[in-house]
Amino acid sequence: MNEKPSVELRSIDGGKNTPFTGMHVVNREDIPQISTVFVDNKEHNLGLLKDFRKHELLANFIPDSPERVSFSWVRLLPGETLAVHAHPTKTFIIVCEGEGYCTGDYTGKISGGSIVMVAPNFLHGFCGAGKNGFWALSIQFEGLGLYENTEQARVKFEDFEMVKPSMRHISEAQEFFLEDYKRNPLFSIIKEDNFQTAYREPLLDAIQHWSQCFQLIISDRVKYAQSNTEKKLALMHLEEEKDHDTKMAALRGNPDIGDLHPIANEVTNWFRKAMKELSDAEKIILVHFVLEGSAEFAHNEIHAYVEGSEVEEHFRFHAEEDEDHVLMGVDALSNMSNVNYEKLLTSLITGWVMINRVCAQMSYSARDAYCTKLLKQDHATKN
Repeated sequence: MNEKPSVELRSIDGGKNTPFTGMHVVNREDIPQISTVFVDNKEHNLGLLKDFRKHELLANFIPDSPERVSFSWVRLLPGETLAVHAHPTKTFIIVCEGEGYCTGDYTGKISGGSIVMVAPNFLHGFCGAGKNGFWALSIQFEGLGLYENTEQARVKFEDFEMVKPSMRHISEAQEFFLEDYKRNPLFSIIKEDNFQTAYREPLLDAIQHWSQCFQLIISDRVKYAQSNTEKKLALMHLEEEKDHDTKMAALRGNPDIGDLHPIANEVTNWFRKAMKELSDAEKIILVHFVLEGSAEFAHNEIHAYVEGSEVEEHFRFHAEEDEDHVLMGVDALSNMSNVNYEKLLTSLITGWVMINRVCAQMSYSARDAYCTKLLKQDHATKN
């Protein structure tokens, strides 16, 4: 009988080497995890991090020589961020499932199968996106893992406290997220051959729902404004948007559109909570950059597919007005001081994650509504 192959492994406590034979399986949930780390006396969110060397069997299996390699599972939920930071060692990140965004000195989208290579001391961060955020493997090729010693983490988080925000960073990130938004499923369904006969009305129902939600959000912004300048801006914006939801409903004959979808409720509640708790600058980011920025493109895009209908003028008017509302926010932000840039960027990223969720759900709801209609017709025919 052939001898079973073995690998010499060290015990965690430095004891005598013991042979590793056969095969063992370690499930991800069995690896100890951390979610925050203190660096320079400040707590930073990590999402979820599982260092392989915190599991005895894995620690024994991974060799220390010729170079010490470290592995960690990392996860960020949708909208959850790992702030921009740098470390003295290069890092190799394999995205295994889900999707997210890179932030910092490089912006881009990542998804299952993406391989991210980060050079030493390069400023970078991440944000979870999509329905479930993402899981990835973080690998370092020398020394301790980045958070293996939580008392002396091998990272330096960027100090983003600035007298005035960098509009260059905001503008670059906004441009990236707008381009990414153009790939939202909402803009695929309107280009399908059977859009007019199948999905047009249920999609308009979903948009009407979101229009009602939008009114709640901007009303809360006025209610919770922290400064006179913000109050004035919020009131001006609310006045220009007043009753647009009811006007759209009237144009469509006030259809019964039913209850809000849970995703729309969830996203609306997130924005309303932000209006209550975030700074005036962050509200400008969410309302004028994210909500109005996404609306400008959406109204322009959808307008072409509702020409000649009762709502054509509604979409044309909003496409023009939304551009002004975006610029309104750009001007207001440019004149602000003592802004925390890290929070601005986090709000921008998270806001775009949320708007992508609700817009994708509009297309899914339209498809579901049409399928339900066909099933009812089929059932009626058979009976």
